[in-house]
Amino acid sequence: MRTSGLQICLTLISVTSLMMASCSGNEPDSLAGTDNSKGTPLRFAVSQPRSKAAVTTESLRQFSVWANYRAIGAGQQVPWVPVFSGNDGKPAPEATVTKDPGTGAWGYGDVQYWYPGNSYSFQAFHAATDEGATAVTPTFNTTANNASHYLTLSDFNGTEGTDLLYAVDVRDYADTNSPSVVNLNFSHLTAKVVINGVIDPVLPDGHTVTVTSVRLYGMNTRGSWSGLTFNPANGSAGVWTLNTTSSSTISNPYAANTTARTITKSTTPTDLIRNADNSGHDIMMLPQEIPVGSRVEIKYYNNNETETIHTVNLNIWTASTQLAGGWKAGNTYRYTVTFGGSDYIIFDAPQVETWTDEGGGNIIIQKPA
Repeated sequence: MRTSGLQICLTLISVTSLMMASCSGNEPDSLAGTDNSKGTPLRFAVSQPRSKAAVTTESLRQFSVWANYRAIGAGQQVPWVPVFSGNDGKPAPEATVTKDPGTGAWGYGDVQYWYPGNSYSFQAFHAATDEGATAVTPTFNTTANNASHYLTLSDFNGTEGTDLLYAVDVRDYADTNSPSVVNLNFSHLTAKVVINGVIDPVLPDGHTVTVTSVRLYGMNTRGSWSGLTFNPANGSAGVWTLNTTSSSTISNPYAANTTARTITKSTTPTDLIRNADNSGHDIMMLPQEIPVGSRVEIKYYNNNETETIHTVNLNIWTASTQLAGGWKAGNTYRYTVTFGGSDYIIFDAPQVETWTDEGGGNIIIQKPA
């Protein structure tokens, strides 16, 4: 659902072909408020969907861009100049870019223009939060050698289902060339964990399982992130520093769902955390080595036998032992719980959706209590 492939293009007068994907051609050819006498305007468009992310070109409605420039070849002592201006007319380090729901056009306040002979540094960020989640505000930073910029996050709470997207671009606009497309290829900064439930196909038709409670716990819930080393081309989504005192517990889980839902014999797995009506939120996991104590507790009953509720505590760490590096940013890990009546549960190794094919682990058969 959330991967590393959402691409946004910072475009100019028209949309051109991209190496990896093409931008949508539905955007207006000019930005409202453009004065062509001032040069070529900075203009935004969103590419065709390229990912299985929750945040796609259909759901993305807003993001922030930090943009700065200075003369090409300028030394460390030369300050960067913000591209955007605030409502007071003073330079602003960032602009909020929003999409008009009617026209589909992206706008960001006063139109800005390319200045030839300058180096440009772009950072883009979006935090897709569920209703009631804490707002996420990054901090803008300049590298020690004043060469470029990056964002950081402090004490981020991973339990609220927030999807974090980040992209950068650094380029020169010389006097002899025309401004080209700036490809802001967003990467997801967290991983996603899915707990699916299915019924063992060997059971008779009509068999049902009703899950009454799911609790995921044992992993760290909070951490700080730095985009200083962010480089998707080299597989780096920046660096997370976990708060090691923030480990989740069964009474204070990383994610939980206490809404009863019934699973039937079907080819469609049932998400045990997010409900069919889309209530609840996805498990957006802080990238981390999977702690030894990581577990998922499930309470359920078979058919309509409400008086016989089974409890099983599945070992996520054991099921994931062949995942080198644990849960990685930009990857989706789908664990499947196969309910086998009153006699057994099969807990499969996770299916991994990522840039490269990576899977493995142990299949654990465990008898419910």
